[in-house]
Amino acid sequence: KQLVNEANYKVDNLQFNEFYILSKGKTKKFGGKKFYWYCSEAKGYTDKLSEAGQFNKLEVKKHICPYNWVELSTKCVAIPISIVKKLFDADKIVADDEAYLKLDQNMKFIIGDLNWDCSDSLMS
Repeated sequence: KQLVNEANYKVDNLQFNEFYILSKGKTKKFGGKKFYWYCSEAKGYTDKLSEAGQFNKLEVKKHICPYNWVELSTKCVAIPISIVKKLFDADKIVADDEAYLKLDQNMKFIIGDLNWDCSDSLMS
């Protein structure tokens, strides 16, 4: 419960209102070479930011929580749209060391965790 409260607190207190949701599970499942994003209304996934859904704070809370209570990881992370656009200038983002480093360096804006070494059950 504490982790959910911390995530919700972070969502409520960020100055951003619109987010993309990055699926760690689908990124890993599809080979980890490109990032995969939730589509609008969470109807599928896309590797194109131009097709990615834009989610408000209430929607982010629904998708990021609950956590996997054994591994304490999230299946996805929410990143403010303006931060994604600042960090990446491509429609398809290559999931390479540089991209992961950019995410890590901006963790204060990210809802969820950046643990990519999760079990396959979490990544389904």
